Amino acid sequence: MLLLAASLSASEQEMPSDVRLELTTLAWQHPIKGLYYINGGEVQELKAYSGGFSMPIDYQGVPIIRFYTNKESLTLPPEERPLPNGIAKLDPTMKHSLMIFLPKSKEQFEILIHDFSQESFPTNSCRIFNYSGLDIVFALGDQPIIQAIAPNETVVIKQDELADQNKMVKVQLAQQGKEAARVVYRSTWRFDNQSRASVFVLPAPNDQSSVQMRKFVERGLRFEASKTVQSL
Repeated sequence: MLLLAASLSASEQEMPSDVRLELTTLAWQHPIKGLYYINGGEVQELKAYSGGFSMPIDYQGVPIIRFYTNKESLTLPPEERPLPNGIAKLDPTMKHSLMIFLPKSKEQFEILIHDFSQESFPTNSCRIFNYSGLDIVFALGDQPIIQAIAPNETVVIKQDELADQNKMVKVQLAQQGKEAARVVYRSTWRFDNQSRASVFVLPAPNDQSSVQMRKFVERGLRFEASKTVQSL
């Protein structure tokens, strides 16, 4: 088999040689196993689930992580390894990163990186990713907080007044039509100081002029004290 050397770009060469941070994973379509990478100088298997986020993983290593389905590839010198099955380019300033694995082919993945720290995404909040290609509007509460979200925009909506209590909050999602917004979703969501929700708004599978929603809730969170990501 022809082995291809993976050359470093100028931006990679400017990055710190090693970082320490936490990683959380999410598989967008199907659970992932049998994907290997180097963590703390050792080969480890990464697992990602499609029904929810993984537990945080302590990671120490280079900020450009290359994943392989063939574990033996990682025993080779870096310049002799084949092309990886996926590459995650971590931001060294993030102390906790979310990696979303999107399948490109049977064994190839695109990996999206988002800041998953409580500083950027606290409890008592929901973070909304608008991947629908449409303008949408979220409304939360009896006297609602109105949040318009453009295509490909991500926003965090906080419920700070709920810091010491559990509460069910009215939620409405509308999509912007040619003349007026049309409500396409109504429900009540629980907010509290030990949970947060990630919401992905996507095109409806059989109607690109409408939307669907996937929601993932983390519960039992504790306040995350501020700390600095270490570059080694």
